[in-house]
Amino acid sequence: MTDFRTRYGPTALITGAARGIGAGFARILAGRGFDLVLTDIDAEGIDRTAAVIAATHSSSVSTVALDMTERAAPQELADSTRGRDIGLVIINHLFPGGSWQVLDSELGQLHAQLDANVRAYVDLAHIFGGRLRARGRGGLVLMSSLTAVVGSPYVTTYGASKAFLLAFGSGLGYELRPSNVDVLTVVPSSVNTETYRQSTRTPSRLFPPMEVDDFAEQSLRKLGKRWVTVPGARNALTAAVLTRILSRQAATSLIGRNMESMLRVR
Repeated sequence: MTDFRTRYGPTALITGAARGIGAGFARILAGRGFDLVLTDIDAEGIDRTAAVIAATHSSSVSTVALDMTERAAPQELADSTRGRDIGLVIINHLFPGGSWQVLDSELGQLHAQLDANVRAYVDLAHIFGGRLRARGRGGLVLMSSLTAVVGSPYVTTYGASKAFLLAFGSGLGYELRPSNVDVLTVVPSSVNTETYRQSTRTPSRLFPPMEVDDFAEQSLRKLGKRWVTVPGARNALTAAVLTRILSRQAATSLIGRNMESMLRVR
């Protein structure tokens, strides 16, 4: 833990930190002695998360409420953290989108999804990746999804946005090798978050959910060791089957049937 904090500390910045995976990363890192900057669209949510962490750890925790569908938000976050010695940046926020089917969604919802899940990630990686490179050390974590590895019906645009991040993070990891900055793209399957529980009518038999803190802990273990990680042995095996054994059409059909079971559509 001391070596981890020395390399990536003293402060971690986490987007999408009000609850779920982002809050899980915050708890794990506070336990490792990191100070935290948390941001989310939900101002009350990040304040609650910050209060719980501050009450149970000695870490300094500050919050910034921002909407990552807004084009100015990444620069506002950069401006609000100027002067902070941030060594670890976890870009985790998401915008889930509209209806389960593309053509039933409002176009504006799909555009907002792309703004939050693609454009804001690129902006934040560019701004804070530049800071880490100038600093001479640090870590950058990008949150992709198992929906990114093949076409994923009913979360089609979301999965496509996460596919962009999978390719983007892998390339960025290679580019930053000489800079002593580690880039990790995390590919989660189901994680037992509030969003997962609210959106899923029947738990997935193909992708049983991981607990949040276990997911965050497993992810951080791979930082500095890999450019891409799929936490959970079963999830890693499933990803390998989807990408290396099945044809893309067969894999997409399998994902589609799994989603129909989870969502009880048709």
